[in-house]
Amino acid sequence: MILLSKFEVSGHSMVPTLNPGQFVIASFLPYLFSPPKVNDLIIFKSDKKFIIKRIIKVESEKYKVEGDNTLDSKDFGEVDRSKILGKVLIFW
Repeated sequence: MILLSKFEVSGHSMVPTLNPGQFVIASFLPYLFSPPKVNDLIIFKSDKKFIIKRIIKVESEKYKVEGDNTLDSKDFGEVDRSKILGKVLIFW
């Protein structure tokens, strides 16, 4: 859970929305008031790396996520709500 944090994008899985070298600001605060929903860009931790993906489906406390780049490996699978660190609020 992060209150407010800046991350640098690496990799191409979120192109064209996010490109390598761009920065994002993410926070868990929005999820104190409403649960994550479809189309949210989220940050979660996997294998000691921070991952940014889009929620494409919600089933109970599981969130199916994938990248926006259709040429990349876009199906990432499911993420438990407890693994979600924050929602991407701003990117540049």
